[in-house]
This record gives sequence, structure tokens and C-alpha cells, in this order.
Amino acid sequence: MNKKMVPMYLTFFRIGLVLPVILLILHGSACSYWLAAILWLIAGLTDGLDGYISRKWSAQTTAGALLDPVADKILTLSILILLCYLQKIDPYLVILLMSRDIYITGLRSIAAEKGLILYAKPLAKWKTALQIAGVFLMLIGTQTHDYVEQAGYGLLWFCVLISAITAWDYTNDFRKKFKFIEFSS
Repeated sequence: MNKKMVPMYLTFFRIGLVLPVILLILHGSACSYWLAAILWLIAGLTDGLDGYISRKWSAQTTAGALLDPVADKILTLSILILLCYLQKIDPYLVILLMSRDIYITGLRSIAAEKGLILYAKPLAKWKTALQIAGVFLMLIGTQTHDYVEQAGYGLLWFCVLISAITAWDYTNDFRKKFKFIEFSS
């Protein structure tokens, strides 16, 4: 096995965990919620692990730089939409987080078209980590105590604030890289 592909495999593994987590949450039993929370945490840990391995083994690739944030969005947004559907979180929270993610993806697409990459900002990485922690707390809080679930919910709203800050950061980075972009072409 090629060592340089390990981060990419972890990214695909993270995407592959989304469906089992969704199915377990939809099952709705106490056992399935705990298992969903564990799989969710494993998926979240692979997010940090793939970045660490790619830097340590000098396995950074353009595909990885572009696919990793997409995998994060598939992971987090699918579960947030499900939690909204189950009426465990406010739709406004999901709409705000999803809108920011679509906006950043759009900026990255424009940058990629010009041959540049808008790399993940440290605060954006923290936002993703806090989203993972917030969902984890919500999943285990469903089976333990209301205050654990509420802490997770509060953490997700804190992520909305961080999302606004990071959207501003990405926009400024985009402006610096593209002093003037003609959108008519």
C-alpha cells in the first residue's frame, strides 16, 4: 500500500461512516444512539488524523486539500440535517451553517479555477472539531442527561458564530489572492 494514499483512504472512510451513523440514529434505540455516537467520534477523529498523517508523511495532495473539506461537509451537514428533521436542533442553525459551507465551497471553486487553493483556516478546523463534539454530546445526551444534549446544542450555536468569523477570513483571503476578479467572464 502506498503510504501517501493513507490520508485519502481516511477521508473516504470518513465519508463511508455517514450512512451507518444516519441509519443508527434513525433506528432510535438507546444502543443504536451509543453506537452512532462512537462511529461519529471515529469519523471525527479521522478528520484530524488524515491531516496529521499527510503532513508527517509529506503526503499532501491537491485532491486531498480539496476533498477533505468536502468530506467534512458531507459528514457534518448530513447529520445536522437529520437532527433538524428529528426536531432536535433548530432549522436556522442548519441553514446558517450550510449557507456558510456552500459559500466557502463557491470561493474555493473560483480559486481552483484560477489554479489556487484556499486552504483550511485554523479557526475553521476548530469549528469542524467543535461541530463534531457538539453532535457527539447531542447523541450521548439523548441517552444520558438533558444538560449534556443542551451543551451539545449550545456548542453547535457557538459554531455558527465561528462560521461567520471564518467566512469573513476566507473572504479576506480570497480578496488578497485575487486583487480583482472579473466575474463577467
